[in-house]
Order: sequence, then structure tokens, then C-alpha cells
Amino acid sequence: MDIKKQAITEYLMQGVGYRELAKKYGVSRTMINKWVYAAPVRKIILYFFAFYITFFLRRE
Repeated sequence: MDIKKQAITEYLMQGVGYRELAKKYGVSRTMINKWVYAAPVRKIILYFFAFYITFFLRRE
């Protein structure tokens, strides 16, 4: 997985902040922000869906 997809996934699924991601991947916070907002909406919805399924399954 390339760093752009990895950063988006970490942001959406794990709640990692822009600053931490920027430091980890050696890019600016602005770049992380652009990546997240430029991601296709369908994929973002799927990421959130997977997150909520994971969250609710862990609660049981």
C-alpha cells in the first residue's frame, strides 16, 4: 500500500491526527489534509463502514 492510502486509512480507521501522520510520512499537514479530502467518497464510506463494524464487534 502506498503512503497516501496508508495515511488515509490510519486517519479514518485509527483516528491518527494530521500532525502525527505528517511526521511519520515526512509530508506536511496540509498534504495529509488534501489526501483525505481528495479520496473518493465511495472509498471513504467503505472505510467508515468497516470502522463501525470493527468497533461494534469489539464491544461484544
